[in-house]
Amino acid sequence: MAQTRARGVYEKEPGSGIWWVRWTDGNSKLHREKVGRKSDAIALYQSRKADTRAGKQLPSHLGSNKTTFDDLAALANRHSEHANGKGQTKDLRERYRILSPYIGNKVAASIKPADIADILDRMATERKWSTATTNRYLAAMSLAFRIGIEAEKVNSNPVTRLPRKREDNARIRYLSNDEESRLVAVIQKKWPNRMPDLMLSLHTGLRASEQYSLDWRDIDTERKLLRVQKSKNGHSRHIPLNDVALSALATLKARNPIGLVFGTSFTGHLVKPNSWFRLALRDAKVDGYTWHCNRHTFASRLVMAGVDIRTVAELMGHQSIQMTMRYSHLGPEHNAAAVARLIPTGTVTDTSKNSSKKVSVSC
Repeated sequence: MAQTRARGVYEKEPGSGIWWVRWTDGNSKLHREKVGRKSDAIALYQSRKADTRAGKQLPSHLGSNKTTFDDLAALANRHSEHANGKGQTKDLRERYRILSPYIGNKVAASIKPADIADILDRMATERKWSTATTNRYLAAMSLAFRIGIEAEKVNSNPVTRLPRKREDNARIRYLSNDEESRLVAVIQKKWPNRMPDLMLSLHTGLRASEQYSLDWRDIDTERKLLRVQKSKNGHSRHIPLNDVALSALATLKARNPIGLVFGTSFTGHLVKPNSWFRLALRDAKVDGYTWHCNRHTFASRLVMAGVDIRTVAELMGHQSIQMTMRYSHLGPEHNAAAVARLIPTGTVTDTSKNSSKKVSVSC
């Protein structure tokens, strides 16, 4: 009987002898409390459930936690420094910086799913975010609460009750040859020192965080290989370097031969080239394009050149082949060849009005 009633009692670290209780109050909020002995934990769990059914107020000590969302964000940043690459950590830190004026000083335990939904909707409207960007901020908030739970700063993660918005991954924006010519002309005229940035991006498909975290130790010019130490999915990968990418790296090497490929001036908040690149796109009259679209250009051109989808997925660092399949329609000759194989060798089909017979031809 006790085992059934004690389903909310558990050891956080099996074998430690320290037991916890986990229960949900009348507002469907999850609580965790550290107790000690199993028998005491069972008794407290039963007491908490009885109080909840009776509609009693929470014990005062459970409402004394003043940990703010900014406190959780700081924990998440420290976690990312150890678990992720420098680029991802900088992206995360920047998102928390932007979130802070909206939610930073709120007591984390008091934040409800509706609060988060309202804040993100307001930010998306004010900042004209895409669905994908809104989802990235939602993920950042979820990480902060998850790390907070692990650090015993909060008891629940309100983000888990909010669904992510559906993203339109079918949209692929890549540069045409004419657009690239116009863009290159503008950059050569106004920002010539940025040409290596663009060329390396277009010819390696690196994410911005990967590109601007590159160290010269990641470049092997003899083998013509670039190593991404930790990709977005947590794995390393190698990208072959063509002549254009090697030329861009040679220019960068002459400027800054040691340490970061793009130098120390790229290590602050402006790690991504949004400022100058946005102006270059405007002057070149290239609409609906962003720096991230360089990855689409890289992948699209590979597929159109006949490179198989599996290889493209490896070069892009995609976690699943499904992410790469959205480029498959750009290689229609492969689909046409596949359909053509349905017809047996030596079979000719006449579909004219005068004939509807299949004629077999011996070869």
